[in-house]
Amino acid sequence: MKAQPSYVQHFAAATVLLADGDTIRGPLILHHNEDVIRITMPDKTVRTFSPIAVKSFTVKGEVDNNLTENQAYPEKKPHPDDLSMRQIGYANSSGYSFNSRSSYKQALPLWLTRLDTLHVKVYRTYRWNRSQANSKFTLPVFFEQLSNGPVCLLRRQELEKRVIRAYSNSSTYNQETRFYRPVKDLLYLGTPQGEVVPLRKPKKDLLGFYHTKSRQIQQYARQNKLDFSFSRELALIVDYANSISAPEPAQE
Repeated sequence: MKAQPSYVQHFAAATVLLADGDTIRGPLILHHNEDVIRITMPDKTVRTFSPIAVKSFTVKGEVDNNLTENQAYPEKKPHPDDLSMRQIGYANSSGYSFNSRSSYKQALPLWLTRLDTLHVKVYRTYRWNRSQANSKFTLPVFFEQLSNGPVCLLRRQELEKRVIRAYSNSSTYNQETRFYRPVKDLLYLGTPQGEVVPLRKPKKDLLGFYHTKSRQIQQYARQNKLDFSFSRELALIVDYANSISAPEPAQE
């Protein structure tokens, strides 16, 4: 089995709340696979922390990552509101198909080199069994928090390998194949008790978690045209679910 490629992001600014109550600030490097952060102190020394030493941290201003040409492609088809993808055209297949070689050359570098410089991201430490069924052994792990509580939508991200197929409009049907590393979202719920509930099938599992309010939640999603498969829209659904009901265990 091949080792999974590591996902590394560099951020211009971070605030880290340590488990002992101290707060430190500075540029930060996040190693997703290893669950390690490295923060540069004012004296230019670098301190390394694992989740057991960290309560939470926020980051802003992504300045670099280790992905091909500095961009993570989403695993799912891009959100319809994403203007950059609407401009170049896409297909929901094993790769992205561009409708002409000219648009491929012009638009792809812009998409690949875009870094998230605007959003503030929040990460928290939860104890987790790494989705090992029936295992009670847990370790501290970093999760990105996508919604407010009391039940939070959480995310971890990992890399996979995919293919981009670009086609020309000529009669010879020339094809150019390139590889990229998409970032795959793995979604969870974090309970007030510190438990981590996997959302392998986000819609089914979320409705099961809030089973007594599932009809109201589905109605809210339909009325607001929210898609359970997009993490940022799922976060809004989780916020609504929190507002109408305390979570209840699913019936067996």
